[in-house]
Amino acid sequence: MLDYLWGASAEQIFVAASAARRMMPIRFVQIGTTSAPNIALPGAVLQSSTIQIMGSGIGSIPLEEINLILYKLMQATSEAGFQIEARELPLSDIAEAWSTENATPRIVMTTDAA
Repeated sequence: MLDYLWGASAEQIFVAASAARRMMPIRFVQIGTTSAPNIALPGAVLQSSTIQIMGSGIGSIPLEEINLILYKLMQATSEAGFQIEARELPLSDIAEAWSTENATPRIVMTTDAA
């Protein structure tokens, strides 16, 4: 469950998830606070529930785990031969990049250093 709103919507999701009494954990990832900065979370909602609450910021996953995930992702894409067609433009041509109507192939800005 991903929640960009927080506030009353999150409170209702927690109550519904608690009432469902599922055996499989429900992971609630708090992404934003568009509706409200806080929620009211009664303890009874969490009692005997499988709800897992976590944030989505940089600190929500240890850096070592992020590095391992990225390493495995890069390794898998390399082994699969995954490629993305790209067009390099020096940073000095940024105006050209912004005015390009069709960014296919993908534009990659590079430093002007040779």
